[in-house]
Amino acid sequence: MGASNQRTHEGGQDVGTIQNGNYLVFNNVDFGVGAVSFNARVASATSGGNIELRLDSTNGTLVGTCAVAGTGGWQTWVTKSCSVSGAAGIHNLCLKFTGGSGYLFNVEWWKFNCTTLPTPPLAPGSLVAKAGAEQAVLRWTAITNATSYNVQRATTNGGPYTTVANVAGTNYTDTGVIGGTTYYYAVSALNLGGESANSGQASVIPTVNVPSPWLTQDIGAGGLTGGASFTNGVFTVIGCGADIGNTADAFRFVHVSTNGNCTIIARVTSASVENINPWSKAGVMIRESLADKEANCVDGTVLFASLLEGISMSPAIVLVPGHAFLAWETWRGSNAWRYLETTMIGSSTFEQACASAEKTAEFYQGAKKLRMWSLSELRTKFGITPME
Repeated sequence: MGASNQRTHEGGQDVGTIQNGNYLVFNNVDFGVGAVSFNARVASATSGGNIELRLDSTNGTLVGTCAVAGTGGWQTWVTKSCSVSGAAGIHNLCLKFTGGSGYLFNVEWWKFNCTTLPTPPLAPGSLVAKAGAEQAVLRWTAITNATSYNVQRATTNGGPYTTVANVAGTNYTDTGVIGGTTYYYAVSALNLGGESANSGQASVIPTVNVPSPWLTQDIGAGGLTGGASFTNGVFTVIGCGADIGNTADAFRFVHVSTNGNCTIIARVTSASVENINPWSKAGVMIRESLADKEANCVDGTVLFASLLEGISMSPAIVLVPGHAFLAWETWRGSNAWRYLETTMIGSSTFEQACASAEKTAEFYQGAKKLRMWSLSELRTKFGITPME
């Protein structure tokens, strides 16, 4: 601003009559991976001044200052240079002119010199995938000019692949897999110059850490990958997840498929559940599928019922289509019941959880689709001893 264009003796035009505080703005200048120096063709019949290189505004980040001394005339041209630091990516560029009073200098042209991009790396070689318990262990040969590697996985031979990790080294252990499933892997190499083609494909079938026909996997987005093992007739399950219920489940599941009606009888001891969080829980579940939003009947309700029984209350398990929740007699023998939606514990108030369960009970009672079993009935009639 404040300067003017004029013809030069070298051909073309320059920006002249530049004074202290004038500036030029250039929008959307792409500095690439980074500018390292600045050149300007300048002329001055006075003592000159400075060109401040600022990003995004006249008072923005200063990435360099090019000093311009007098050259002996307004058309006596020389090229001045300065180093640049901190200019990368796309920014608006402001050339801000500073100096004394009067005209400072003329500018014919300017340019930035940017870091030269390296040649993209070659594709990694010798990719090997080995099976582990609920994991795949990968390794490959290093590429000289690679700075990192993308690990890609598919469940179909030849892809399409999904990138599951970016690593600096030449090995990776993929724990986000399901034992007994075939996986296909490829690895690409990266540097500032770009990404290589994929390596040759390697396939692997991770082993299952539980006895056949049992399988195990995470349901939903647990955050950390879980696991399971089987020793001396006991399943040990390690999992992570927000909860079981509401619109999506998140937990570790050890499962076996079945068709038609079925019954599961298991002993789950509350003492064996590590109290990582007050709402840590373990139980037995029948669910429609392995998707996180499918219908299920979870033994978490039985856990709450057992806790109430432990303090001499009279609890029951309420079954409605696709769901289970908790009930208890207001006093023994009264046949007057309160209800609790256990999946709302932790996300709603106790009163809200009770109100939701009571509304559900009222609806299914009217539809004659509600069944209720007290823990004492389960014990005396069927020999089922939940959560002892």
